[in-house]
Amino acid sequence: MWMGTVEGWFSIVKHREQDDTFMVRARVRGDLENLRHLPALEGIGLPPVVLTPDADYPCRLVVTTAQKDAIVKALADGIDYGNFKSRVHERPDQTRKNRAYMEVWSAMSRTEEPGAREEARQVEKKTGNAYIDEANARIEAFQAPLIKAGVTEAPPDGTVKPLGAFAEAREAGAAHSEQEAEDARPSSS
Repeated sequence: MWMGTVEGWFSIVKHREQDDTFMVRARVRGDLENLRHLPALEGIGLPPVVLTPDADYPCRLVVTTAQKDAIVKALADGIDYGNFKSRVHERPDQTRKNRAYMEVWSAMSRTEEPGAREEARQVEKKTGNAYIDEANARIEAFQAPLIKAGVTEAPPDGTVKPLGAFAEAREAGAAHSEQEAEDARPSSS
């Protein structure tokens, strides 16, 4: 599995000769050192980086299944950005990868199914705000027992509103910004 992350570019594969063992491989040693120093991975005993100059990837960590699972979870849990390429660009230790990530993005965009965007537009035209409506219905079903108990939430603007207040505002005709609508759509990545 390839993982392009703000910590680095990794290839994670099962070890060919050792059971319950995986290799987290990288082309840049610093990427593996970033993993070894992630606060979320402290205490799991990641091994030192092994240098393999004659292999496809010159640097690797040989890890257990549990360590591999912790690495993948830590990288996924660390997603705190709305634009991956911009975040990579902000990292001095990763800026060298900007062009490579753009090339990967471009290559993958060429694999998009012909007509996929037009089909999505047609579905959206027929269903209106179906994505938002479906998401709100799921959220409201989850929140119902919390609302009954009087639990509140703190939205990003810092104001505290009862759960369900956002749905009520929407029903009252409050307009969602284009970004809010985009954020509510299921991710395609």
